[in-house]
Amino acid sequence: MRHRFGSVESLRARSLRQRGKRVSAPTHGVLRRPAILSTNLRAHLDDAFTRRLELVVEFPIPDPPQRLRLPLWECRLGLLLPRGADLDLPFCAENFELAGTNIRSIAITSAYLAADTGTPVTMATLIHSVQREYQKLGRLTLASEFGPYLGLVQGGNTPAGPV
Repeated sequence: MRHRFGSVESLRARSLRQRGKRVSAPTHGVLRRPAILSTNLRAHLDDAFTRRLELVVEFPIPDPPQRLRLPLWECRLGLLLPRGADLDLPFCAENFELAGTNIRSIAITSAYLAADTGTPVTMATLIHSVQREYQKLGRLTLASEFGPYLGLVQGGNTPAGPV
């Protein structure tokens, strides 16, 4: 049987060819470009998806010597932010196991809190910001981490012991 556009067989053949082109088009001439994916919950990634990744780079949380050696707290607070005399950044680097992005978030929260009160960033401001970040991360506030500043976490305005 002939139709206006050709025989039924030729229409079927053309349709199959076009379907084949549609199916094979994505595999021909695809430019391979890097895609950068990030997650802090790698355990939630599907194994089949992870197998298809050519390269996986992990950035572990820095340990205390790295946090002291790399001025993570110093850099995140910046040079222009007014600081109180009681600010104990070595204590923060030694005791709070946090990634750079968490430290950045703490620094921003501290800057906003200090700007709101019109005062420099103090240890009380910083400890309050650390506690907020811990809440976001779902972490507990442990006396072993906050040490002499635990009183600031528990609602007081002074450290719980000599500083």
